Amino acid sequence: MAGKKKKEEEKKEPEEPDIKWEDSNAKALLRKDIIDGIVPLEAKDDQNESTMPLFDIYNSRIEFADYKYEKFSSRLSSLRNTLANEFDRVALDQAAFDNYKKNHPVLTGFSRLGLIEWQGSESQRLLLLDIEAGKHLTMSKVDLYGDKPEYYNEFPLEVFRDKMYQELRTAKYLHTLEVKGKDPRKKGKKGKKGKKK
Repeated sequence: MAGKKKKEEEKKEPEEPDIKWEDSNAKALLRKDIIDGIVPLEAKDDQNESTMPLFDIYNSRIEFADYKYEKFSSRLSSLRNTLANEFDRVALDQAAFDNYKKNHPVLTGFSRLGLIEWQGSESQRLLLLDIEAGKHLTMSKVDLYGDKPEYYNEFPLEVFRDKMYQELRTAKYLHTLEVKGKDPRKKGKKGKKGKKK
C-alpha cells in the first residue's frame, strides 16, 4: 500500500501558483513580449513553419516556469487570438479616424463657427487694453463693440459680448488667485518665505 501511495505522489504534477494564469505576471509578460515582437503574433509563417518553438518561448522567462508546460501552448494560442482581435480593432478604429479627419478638415486659425480664433487675436489684445483702461465701465457694450473695426469686422456682437465677459471673469479669477498668493503665473519667482529671489 505504501508503494502505491508513493507512485501516485510521483505521478502528481506540481501545483500551479495560487495566482491564476489569467491574473498572473507571467501572462502580462507574455502579452508584452508579443506586442513588442519578441514572441511572434502568428504561430506559423507563410510556409506553415513554426515561427518560434514553443519550448524556446516557455524558457524565455523564468516566470513561465511557475505554470505547467502542458497548458502553455493553449494559453499562448488564446493570448495570440485575443491580441490579433485587438490589433484588428485598432486598425479599424484608425481607419475610421483617418476617414473622419479626411471628411472634416481642420480650419486652422478658425473656430467651428468659421470665425477667427479669439485666443491670441488682435481683437483680444485690444479688448484687454480697453478693459485695463476701464472703457467697459464707461461705455455700453454696443458702443465699445463699434469703437474698433477689429471687433465688428471679425466678430458678431453676441460673440464679442461673450468674449468680453469671458475676459472679465478670467481677470477676476486671476486677481483672486493673486490676492490669495496662488497665482500660477508667479510660480518660481518667490522663495520659501515669500521673498523674491
